Amino acid sequence: MNKLYLLLGLTGITLTLTSAAKNSEFFMSDFLDKQKTFPVKIAENNISTSHIEFNTSIDFNNNLIMFTRAGEGFNGTELYQARWQGDKFSEAELIKMAGTSYQASDISLSADGKQLLFSMYSDENGKGSFDLFVSQKINEQWSQPKKLSSQVNSATNEFYPQMTQSKNLYFARAVEGRATDIFVSTWTDGKYQNARPVSENINSEIMEADAYVSPDETYMIFARMKPVGGLGVTDLFISFNQNGNWTKPVNMGPEINSKGVDGSPFVSIDGEYLFFTSNRDSDNPEKFDGALDLYVTELDIEKYRINRKQ
Repeated sequence: MNKLYLLLGLTGITLTLTSAAKNSEFFMSDFLDKQKTFPVKIAENNISTSHIEFNTSIDFNNNLIMFTRAGEGFNGTELYQARWQGDKFSEAELIKMAGTSYQASDISLSADGKQLLFSMYSDENGKGSFDLFVSQKINEQWSQPKKLSSQVNSATNEFYPQMTQSKNLYFARAVEGRATDIFVSTWTDGKYQNARPVSENINSEIMEADAYVSPDETYMIFARMKPVGGLGVTDLFISFNQNGNWTKPVNMGPEINSKGVDGSPFVSIDGEYLFFTSNRDSDNPEKFDGALDLYVTELDIEKYRINRKQ
């Protein structure tokens, strides 16, 4: 049995992860400073910095948090990681694949921890469309990236891959006249099938992207830009898989969404904590700048399931 303590860069706030085989529990320690309220920023000045940080994925087996960092105007997006060591995170460092770091974004670890997925330009010179790539873990090292098949990638842009336990792959694709929609490519007979839009309940004429789908595909959390009756620039919504159909999404409300940008969701193993990207502290929430950082908050999935039925 291993224990992982993730300090969130705020005095007195510690998350504890206990894992054994297929059983994991993620809970707040007894030392939680009750004066601190969620959401809280993760590791300020190390992970959450004056640069643009977004997109979280966590390797619980190796005590790693992975994310994307970009310069002003989203120039030079690169993949980073930091390891929990004792009582704090190590200094964030570039992730290397076959000894090389890449201009990439939207990092996502597969459910089994053996594949690293991300998006980057199809052309190594930073040209062409954004496509989805995968790197395999071989002898504890990441292999040279390989572009996924034409059943997944298209002539337009693909972003934010998310692989479930079944190896089904969810991602966002640019669609003419509709910004981006969420697609799925199912894994059947050892290969990916032609990608298709997930559901008319999810996709609309405005932007839907950044889909986190639970490993068992029972729920999806995603970002929607400037929704009718929304709270900010982008809000997080949740939808449930009901007999193979995605239900009408529920806005996750002011406990999570702010007047600014809220997106890039990722959920802890037991479903009790939501990691996400936000610029809630920005003086200009319409601007995607260095105020975009990584946050974590408590999550009650069942509350949204109940609210959906009311």
